[in-house]
Amino acid sequence: ESGTGTEADPYIIMTPQQLALLAKEVNNDEQIGYNYYQLGSDIDLAGKEWACIGNDVTHHFNGSFDGNNYNVTNIKINNNNDFSGLFGNILGTDTQRAVVKNLTLTGNVSVNAIKDSTVGGVVGYAKYATIERVNNAANVQVFVETDSSGGGIVAKGEEITITRCSNTGTIRGAITSASGKLSGGGGIAGYVINSDINNSYNSGDAKGYCNNSEGIIAAVVGQASGSNLSFLINYGSVYGELGTTGTGIVGGII
Repeated sequence: ESGTGTEADPYIIMTPQQLALLAKEVNNDEQIGYNYYQLGSDIDLAGKEWACIGNDVTHHFNGSFDGNNYNVTNIKINNNNDFSGLFGNILGTDTQRAVVKNLTLTGNVSVNAIKDSTVGGVVGYAKYATIERVNNAANVQVFVETDSSGGGIVAKGEEITITRCSNTGTIRGAITSASGKLSGGGGIAGYVINSDINNSYNSGDAKGYCNNSEGIIAAVVGQASGSNLSFLINYGSVYGELGTTGTGIVGGII
């Protein structure tokens, strides 16, 4: 990758190998300071097992990632990460927020996990972050044995801003154990706390299945607490299915 990592001269990522190197640096604590990254071409991850950028509570992306209007395609994740997505965990600060912007996800996103997992197409978990002009056009399939949140853009967020984003892919999530819970599933976001989501839309179908447990699913935002939601539109359909003893809530916008 070229560049020096500054705002004026960001690191330029041209290949799947270079994107995987960013994940390796974040997950091995080799990323130092706040750095700027920019895609220089489309990235196809087909045939590769993706190691999320920030894969647990102690490893997170804290910089700025500009997709530069390119696509990332075909993400396959088969692990027991706490957080899963192109970015598993992004964490800024209240004075310097992590940023993901100008990016489209296409193809398929497939996630299989055994334990609790927070799974998003683009971002699994985000705090003190801004997600702007990001589109998930991928079909996202998530199979988790126990508790989960899921979303096309962000699965779970705290103190985040999502603006001018869209989900046009199908979101399909399944909790396979009898005791598991889908705490929030949505086309844009699964579960947000003290956050701001605006000027975004969903046109993909959202489908959720819980095996004899609890489930909350909506087309745009699954569940929101203390958050501001404005100018959100849904064109898609939402489906929810529960086991024989399950309880659930199915909604449109939220």
